[in-house]
Amino acid sequence: LTHLSHFAVEAKSDGSLGTSHGWTTGGADLVALGHTYGVQVTLTATLFSGNGIATLLASATARQDLIDNLLEIVQDQGGDGVNIDFEFVPKSSKTAFVKFMSDLTDTFHDEIEGSHVSLATPAIDWSGAYDYDQLAIHTDGMMIMGYGYHWGGGNPGPAAPIDSGVTWPGKSLSWTIDDYIQWGGAENRSKFVLGLPLYGRDWPTVDASVPGVATDNGVARYMTTCDDLFLLGKTWDEESQTPYRVFESTGATHQLFCEDLASMEAKFDLINERDIGGVMFWALGYVPTDHSVWESSDARFTLPPVVNTLPIA
Repeated sequence: LTHLSHFAVEAKSDGSLGTSHGWTTGGADLVALGHTYGVQVTLTATLFSGNGIATLLASATARQDLIDNLLEIVQDQGGDGVNIDFEFVPKSSKTAFVKFMSDLTDTFHDEIEGSHVSLATPAIDWSGAYDYDQLAIHTDGMMIMGYGYHWGGGNPGPAAPIDSGVTWPGKSLSWTIDDYIQWGGAENRSKFVLGLPLYGRDWPTVDASVPGVATDNGVARYMTTCDDLFLLGKTWDEESQTPYRVFESTGATHQLFCEDLASMEAKFDLINERDIGGVMFWALGYVPTDHSVWESSDARFTLPPVVNTLPIA
């Protein structure tokens, strides 16, 4: 890993901060541990309300207050930067969002030497709210949330399909990467980091037909849980290059779509083939440190030399 982002401090529409979910009490220890392994540790700031985002971004005062508050809370723990995870950004805030990210990046770069400022961006920008090329220019990276193509409230299917096809005619990771390169600029491709899911979902369905029809919401399953369930059998879907399992449980048919090592390796290869900036994982706690996915990612991505910052005895 090159970067680890603590999730998360809650940003409010007036520029103030809510709970930091442990950053203010444990952030310094996390930063120190990360630095031991040459990893930059940043703090994610979240705001998941379109109206709240619009209110924040419409006010120059609120924007500056949030920048100042984020800088203070990161500096207090010795952190290396910030990641902005604003979801449901309204199209009307498109220009103001770029202005906020530009000012945020400039402030952090000025105040914290070598700092890293990134933002989470959607796999599909349905409303055209994200100015990809300007966001790439004015930040250090865009963490593309390459998951949720099939979501818990919908019908079952792969969370992160590599390609579309007859069975899965919608968008895919390949489409998403092409979209970012088209609208974000091939010259900025090193700023595009593809996020991959270390989880899947288990849907109850009407029957065993694939694609299926859900009878209730899909329940999230960690990849380690999926590993165990796949030991009992799985089917490889060539279109999406993901595994799935259809099974019966408590009198109901279920369809489990989840990642395994082969599907993750196919996505690693896609990232390298498209020559984009790297891979992001959501989320590290979903698999143990000895899981094979880490050895595989190490083999496919070149990391900078580790700098051990511990004093020499």
